[in-house]
Amino acid sequence: MIGTHQGKEKFRIPKSFFLTWYFLGIFGFCLVLTSILLWKVQESKVISQQNLNTSYIARSYASEAETQFQNSYNALDRMANREAVKSDLNLEEWTKDAQFAIGAYNGLFKIAYVDKSYKILRVVPGIEGDPLANKNANELVRGPQEVFLWLPINDGSQLKGFILGIIDLKLFFATAFNLQSNDYMFQITNQGGIVVTSENWVQPQDGRIIGQTVTFPNVSVFTLDAAPTAALVQANLSHATNRLVLSLAFSLSSALNLLASEVFIPPYSFRQR
Repeated sequence: MIGTHQGKEKFRIPKSFFLTWYFLGIFGFCLVLTSILLWKVQESKVISQQNLNTSYIARSYASEAETQFQNSYNALDRMANREAVKSDLNLEEWTKDAQFAIGAYNGLFKIAYVDKSYKILRVVPGIEGDPLANKNANELVRGPQEVFLWLPINDGSQLKGFILGIIDLKLFFATAFNLQSNDYMFQITNQGGIVVTSENWVQPQDGRIIGQTVTFPNVSVFTLDAAPTAALVQANLSHATNRLVLSLAFSLSSALNLLASEVFIPPYSFRQR
């Protein structure tokens, strides 16, 4: 008869390599590195999408400005055509026509009726002491923020004069664009000179300025620079940062779970018979 072996023998299962401090260190490092790489990938995607959005805004604003300019030009052209078919000049009637155009079309600052000798006969709005009144149009000097539009009054056989439209560029672009936007900043330049700048404009980081050409046919070409505000950039990047925090939290939790498995594995006991 085989006797019973007295006593208990306790022992701990030998550690697996996957439960050593060495492995935990490597595992934790890999998780953190993966989290950072995922964050950088997400950040790159956010910046890329942000640039696409800014480019879309710039194109939309440039297109809107060109359309509004063309509308103003066409309005002046219609005025010239109406005057061309009239047998007599009626400045009172023309004044009402000009007042309507200024109220209806963006950026039209002044409209003048100029005869064929280039003498200015009437200016709208009519302001007492206006330097344009009764002046020779050839003597006019265009200001840095002005555009002159000359529309000939021609009945097909002779030149009767001109409709001169003056566009205030600062007023024009401020109306055409939402320069009070909290999300984007804008700056319009012409031949290197600044025409108008949104109040929130600060020099953005490299690569975040999107340039777009704004063309006024036969008049001038402008450059519209658009960029996201720092607040918008921060708001967009916060999503990538949140992803990083969650990834790091997961990495830390995983490492702690493995550590707990190593420290708290209970000893096993059995009887040998």
